[in-house]
Order: sequence, then structure tokens, then C-alpha cells
Amino acid sequence: LRDFLTKMPVSDMAHGTRHHYCSPHSDVLGWVIERSGGASFAELFSRHILAPCGAVHEAYISLDTFGAPRVSGGLCITIHDLLRIGQMVCDGGCFCGQRLYQNAGLMIFITSMTIISGCNRKMAKGHDFL
Repeated sequence: LRDFLTKMPVSDMAHGTRHHYCSPHSDVLGWVIERSGGASFAELFSRHILAPCGAVHEAYISLDTFGAPRVSGGLCITIHDLLRIGQMVCDGGCFCGQRLYQNAGLMIFITSMTIISGCNRKMAKGHDFL
């Protein structure tokens, strides 16, 4: 996976001119998260996302043959725990009344991990996914 990622061509479009989803971008982000966080993606995701949101079930991340996480689509998580994360995102970084993340950090999480698409406070108002 990492060998493939290092050989991807540069986009011919200027950054920010057109949205184009590309799975390898999520995998590159996972690589960056591991390098900057000093631990595996699984450990960091568990410590900084799952545990603060009160996940109650185990989650898994698929790895390639060299141990690189498949961040673009290898996360296996129960719907209950995924909805807990979704509720935190919709509540602007709060979970059960406790602020877990500031909005700037939350926006990085939302756009980079692509867990929820199109969720905003207006949609979430009055709805509790838990």
C-alpha cells in the first residue's frame, strides 16, 4: 500500500477547485497519523476517538501484508459505536455534554476520516442517534 501511495501521480487540478474523492488520500492520512502520533492507527483511533465516545464493542482495522492500515475502508466497527461517533460529530465535538474536541480539530476529523457526510447541527437538532 505505501509503495503504491508514494507513486501516485500529482493531480492536474488546482487544490480546492473541484471535489474528487480518492481513497488513497485517506490511506496517506492514516500513514501521517501514525508517523506524527508515534503509535499505530488502531491505537490512536481507539485512544482519541473510540474511548472518549464511550465505545462498548471492539473495532478492527484491516492491514495490508506489510502492516499498513487500510484507513480508506478497512475500519470494522459496530453500528452502535459508529453512531456514537456520529452523534459527537453532529454535536460539534461534544459527547454526553462533555466537549471532546474543539471545532477546528473536529473539522479535520470529519473531512479526513470521511465517517459522516453531510451531517450538520440543523439536521441533528432534536435527534439522538443513541
